[in-house]
Amino acid sequence: MDTGRPTAPTAGRPARRPLAARLRARAAGWRVPVAWRMAAVVAAVACAAMVLLAAVIVQSQQRVLARQMAELGRTLAGQLAVAAREPLLADDLLALEVLVAGSGGRPPVLGTALYGPDGRRLAGRGADPFAAGTAPAPDPRTAPGAFLWRPTGDGEPATVFVVPVRHRDLATGHAVVVLSRAPLAQALDDAVRAVLAAVAMVLTLALAASLVAGRRLSAPILRLLDASRALGEGRRPARLPERRNDEIGHLMAAFNQMAEGLIQKRQVEQVFSRFVSPSVARELLARVDRVELGGRRVVASVLFADIVGFTELAESLSPEAVAALLNEYLSLAPRAAAAFGGTVDKFIGDCAMVVFGVPEPDPEHAFHAVAAAVLLQRLVAARNRTREAAGQPPVRFRVAINTGPMLAGTLGSRERMEYTVVGDAVNLAARLSGVGEPGGVVLSEEVWSDPLVRARVLAVRGRPIRVRGRRRPVATYTVTGLRAEGEALLAEAKARLGAAEPA
Repeated sequence: MDTGRPTAPTAGRPARRPLAARLRARAAGWRVPVAWRMAAVVAAVACAAMVLLAAVIVQSQQRVLARQMAELGRTLAGQLAVAAREPLLADDLLALEVLVAGSGGRPPVLGTALYGPDGRRLAGRGADPFAAGTAPAPDPRTAPGAFLWRPTGDGEPATVFVVPVRHRDLATGHAVVVLSRAPLAQALDDAVRAVLAAVAMVLTLALAASLVAGRRLSAPILRLLDASRALGEGRRPARLPERRNDEIGHLMAAFNQMAEGLIQKRQVEQVFSRFVSPSVARELLARVDRVELGGRRVVASVLFADIVGFTELAESLSPEAVAALLNEYLSLAPRAAAAFGGTVDKFIGDCAMVVFGVPEPDPEHAFHAVAAAVLLQRLVAARNRTREAAGQPPVRFRVAINTGPMLAGTLGSRERMEYTVVGDAVNLAARLSGVGEPGGVVLSEEVWSDPLVRARVLAVRGRPIRVRGRRRPVATYTVTGLRAEGEALLAEAKARLGAAEPA
């Protein structure tokens, strides 16, 4: 029973979109080339012009042929009327028959006839609408002139011309001439075919010419499209030729200048992102016209990773070897930081400073800082095993983390700015980095008090330390490992980095 409610789609089968929506979606993906559009416009204009011209030509030809037929019919009927004047007065039927026989029989004449003053047919040959009864007998007082006659059956249409026979002012009868309209129709058909052939030829030539011209005009546009696509994909496009002295040539020259500017801008951005973290680079470039000194107060975590005994280690190495060693180990800090959304603030000699929760907010910045520190120490341990296998001394890191309020923003001068974080929380993390054990991770009380850190991290309470500028000793905690949840998160981060788990 039909309840009038719409039928729900079958379970497990997605409802199909309406046909109109599917057609619109499919049409949205179609792209009509400019050459085709130009060819279509030119063809449409040429077609309209040729159709209009053909209509004018056909109508003009029709009028000319109709006028010629009318002149021929009136001439033949007039000649017959003049020749029949005396035989009609003399009532010479034989002469009338001879006249009718002599004036008829040649195409396009279908028939001729002579009528007396009383409307009686005196002589005739061939088709005659009056004798066939399809037209009233001609009145001797009024001549109908010419009219269209369509015989019954399969007879072809004809034009009937009636001319009165006069002797002085006396109407003595009528001369009738019937002309076939077939030659007129045939001539019109020939004219229409000739015009259509000309239209087809002109349209073909116009379409071919418009396609060639459209392709020539669209070729530089396609080059611009390919170049812009390459530019959008980060590739350097081939320089466009500027030999054209028209609007397209000026457009190509402007595009070349724009492409060079964008490439230089992209190169500057790439170089800039190597000196600062990508997130900081994005934030600064997003407001490049509004970069000012100052910052905003945030609560974040900061991590300091310092190489232990680097001064003594560097004494036995050349400057090139020292730089290579620093690059080898300090490059591990950005990898560990990136795994947990951290940002390398700066490198200070043999120390890396990493912040979490800045510039992008992170509600789990404290745990992410601890997890990044653990990952960094494991990456350092794996690198040390490789060095020890090669007979080289290992490199150890002290890592310290603190959480608290700090100021994040651009500091320095208008001539030289630096995006960084400052505050007492940052200073405490820097001081804690000098008290931990090599290979260990030291946490402040603020970090350990975070619930997520306690739930995912294993740590033991360390000895309180005295810090300059603070009256009371600062409590510290040393990380001994991660709980199951923390290890799972660390494994996911390492999988994203593609780093192998050290044994």
